[in-house]
Amino acid sequence: VREAGMALGALLVAFSIGVYSPNTPFPGEAALVPCLGAALILWCGSRDSMVHAALAWRPVVAIGLISYSLYLWHWPLLVFAKYALFRALTPLETASLIGLSFLCAALSWRYVEQPFRGRQERFSRKQIFGFAAALSAVLLVIGWVLQLHGGLPQRFSPEVRNTFAAAAHNRAPKRDGCLGKPRRIGPDAIECRFGSPAANPVDFILWGDSHGSVLMPDFAESAIRNHRAGLFARIHGCAPLLGVESSRAHGCAAFTAKVAQQVVRDPAIRDVFLIAHWAKSAESIAYKHDDAGDVFLTDAQALVGSRASNHAVFARGLERLVAMLTRAGKRVTIIASIPEIGWPVPETLARLRLAHSTRDIRPTLAEFEARQHFVFRVFDRLKKPYGVRVVYPHQILCAGGRCRVTENGAPIYVDAHHLTYRGAALLKPIMAPLLAR
Repeated sequence: VREAGMALGALLVAFSIGVYSPNTPFPGEAALVPCLGAALILWCGSRDSMVHAALAWRPVVAIGLISYSLYLWHWPLLVFAKYALFRALTPLETASLIGLSFLCAALSWRYVEQPFRGRQERFSRKQIFGFAAALSAVLLVIGWVLQLHGGLPQRFSPEVRNTFAAAAHNRAPKRDGCLGKPRRIGPDAIECRFGSPAANPVDFILWGDSHGSVLMPDFAESAIRNHRAGLFARIHGCAPLLGVESSRAHGCAAFTAKVAQQVVRDPAIRDVFLIAHWAKSAESIAYKHDDAGDVFLTDAQALVGSRASNHAVFARGLERLVAMLTRAGKRVTIIASIPEIGWPVPETLARLRLAHSTRDIRPTLAEFEARQHFVFRVFDRLKKPYGVRVVYPHQILCAGGRCRVTENGAPIYVDAHHLTYRGAALLKPIMAPLLAR
């Protein structure tokens, strides 16, 4: 029984190593397999088993001895290499850095771990705690100085500092331009009225995720000019997809259902404008070097999120919402994706200038269209049966064959995919007509 238990445990661990891929949502239910396997090996541990013999093999034991140092070393080596190269590592580079990690781990084990874990105590407990307290005090002072002086920006050239400042000063205001205090529906969800204070009733809604906040100033300006008032509904990380829950936004499905019912019941609201980080929701993964994390969508037909099911859940959720709105007589306009750059723009431009690099981080139009291929197909399928109008920001932002990241030398993104005020203003030619009476 012990032999079988250990063998099963080893198989579960091997299964997770061999079968899991970047498409496997992890952690979550999938984490149960390797954890259960490890638990079985420990619980059924027997010196007479084949699994024990394999784990007692000297090379495996040697890795076990240095495993903590190996764990500490491999990550900074891989991360800083990618940071310095501005690209993903090749398989040869990755293998070389893992080899270097083994060397560093062995040296750490021999000259750092072993002296502290020897049989004869080299340092008393009082000395160890005294050293730790002194080092903590030094680090606290350094941190306080850095915090007090804003990270010592004077260490950068004026050109580099201006790159950061230009993006920081062009962020959207915290209240999103709402008339009065926004009504907070959840931790990341708000609803408010905006546009002309004198206009009555509210006759349109701008509805989406954080990308809606980026475009709201343009909509507010146009609404005031056309003597219109609108409703703004936003929840971070939650594209407007009916009946769909998002792993990035707690209460996403409930918020979407609430707003949809509110719009359907209000006969004065004629126009619905939907805006979101569409490709991120559909494809589930962040673009290129953006570290925003994965998005897994679920609905009544797909109860467990995965990259394989995201496309179908996305398409069903968007069509359900559009069908519900158009049946109620609403005109639906979808504002397609703002081009994703794949790099945090201000930071990356500053780093490139520091390195005197001429690398071009602007995505090509072909790269943008490849990322949006599925999303655009879904939009196209909704046009004829539901009369949906689609507006494409990339027609302005990627007009030159590459998607721009600066305007007159200043960044037009605050991160890898959110536009600054300056960037959003570039879209006025296609946004202004949307609210014209």
